[in-house]
Amino acid sequence: MVATIPNTDTIRRGMRRIVVCILVAFIAFSATCSSRDVKRSAQEEQYFTDLSNFLAGIPVPQQSRFWEATQHKFYAEHIKFMNNFWDRVMNDTVNRMVPWREAHMVRGFEKYPAFYPLSGADFINFYTIIPDAPEYVMVAMEHAGPAPEPLKLNPQQLRSGLAALERVVFTYGYFNYFASRTMQKEMSNISITGATPVIMIFMARLGLRVTFVEPVGINNDGALEGINGAGAFANGVKPEYRGIRIEFRAPKDTKTRQLVYISMKMMNDNVQPTTPSGRFFARYQNTRTMMKSAVYLCHYDKYKGVKEFILGKSIMLIQDDSGIPFRYFNNAQWDIKLFGVYKPYFKLEGCHVYQQPELFESYKNNSSFPLPFHFGYGSVMGRERSTLILAVRKQDKRA
Repeated sequence: MVATIPNTDTIRRGMRRIVVCILVAFIAFSATCSSRDVKRSAQEEQYFTDLSNFLAGIPVPQQSRFWEATQHKFYAEHIKFMNNFWDRVMNDTVNRMVPWREAHMVRGFEKYPAFYPLSGADFINFYTIIPDAPEYVMVAMEHAGPAPEPLKLNPQQLRSGLAALERVVFTYGYFNYFASRTMQKEMSNISITGATPVIMIFMARLGLRVTFVEPVGINNDGALEGINGAGAFANGVKPEYRGIRIEFRAPKDTKTRQLVYISMKMMNDNVQPTTPSGRFFARYQNTRTMMKSAVYLCHYDKYKGVKEFILGKSIMLIQDDSGIPFRYFNNAQWDIKLFGVYKPYFKLEGCHVYQQPELFESYKNNSSFPLPFHFGYGSVMGRERSTLILAVRKQDKRA
C-alpha cells in the first residue's frame, strides 16, 4: 500500500486543531486549579488578615491601614462586645466540643473535604468539629456579600455596620444557634452586609489567618470563577449562584486552605449533574458532612433528591435529628454513635419537627454518650438536651 502524503493546507489545519485542543485542555485545567495556587503578595495577605481581625475586635498593628479606624470611641465598645461574646463561645461551645471531638471523632479522614449544607454562617461548629479539612464547603440561603470595606465608610456607617454584626452573633454566643430572622434582617444592612464578614470574624477568633477573600460564581462547567462588583464573570455573564472564597491558614499549616460559601437553596435540581451547580458538587466525591438546624428538609418527600445526594456523597455524617432521617442509616453500612438525648418535643416557627420512631428506639436500646455542648435545635431546650448522631461508612472507616 502506498501512503498518501497530505498537502500543506491539510497539515496546517491539523496543526491548528492540535493547538486549539491544547488551549482548550489548558483552559479547562486552569479552571479546576484552586486560587490557592496563586502567589499572593505579603501586603495583600496582610490586608485581609487585618480586615478580619478588625471586624473581630482583635488588635491590629499600628502600621495597619485599619489602625486609624480603631481609634473611634465606638470601636472600643465593639472590642468589649466581641471579647465578651468570644469568652462565652469558648466556655460554652469550643472548650466543651474539643475534648468531645478528641474522644469520639474517627481519625484518618484528613484528606477529605468538609461539607455543610444549610449552614448559615456557622463556621465555628464546622471548624471545631472538623479542624483538619483541606477545603470547607458551606451552602446556605443567606447571601454571602462581599468582603467589607470599612475604610470607605464614614464613622456613622461604620458604627452601624459593626452594631449589625454584633446583633447577628449575639444569640449565637448564648445558644450556639443562629436565629434566622436576625440573620436575614441584620445581614442585609447597607454598611457591612452578608455572611462573609461573620465568617471572617469567626475565623479570626478561632486563631486562623485570613489571607484572601474573593467573590465567586459557579460557571457553566461547575468551576468557581471570580466575579466583579456587578456580580458578573469577566465575559459579562452573571452566574445563577454566587458566593465567596476565603483562603486561610491555621498556625501550623504549611499550605493554604480554603472555604467556599455558596448562596443557594438546596433543591433536587441543584444537585443534578446536568446543571452547573450539580457539576460543582460533583467535584467533591467524598465528604465529611455536617448538618444541624437543617429545618428537617430531607424528611420531606419532595427533597428526596437532596437527601440521596447528601447521603451518597458522605463518608461521615455529623448531624442532629433534623438532617438525614435516621431510618436511612443501615447498620450493615454505617457505624453509628448516639450522643445526648432525643426528645423532639419542641416547636419551631415555620418548621415542622419530625418525630422518628426508629431514633427513639435506638436511643432507648443502645447506650448513648453524653453531649456536653448545645447542638442544633436541641439548644432551644437548654443544656444537655441536644441530639447528635455520628455516622461513619464502614468501608471508609479508618484506624
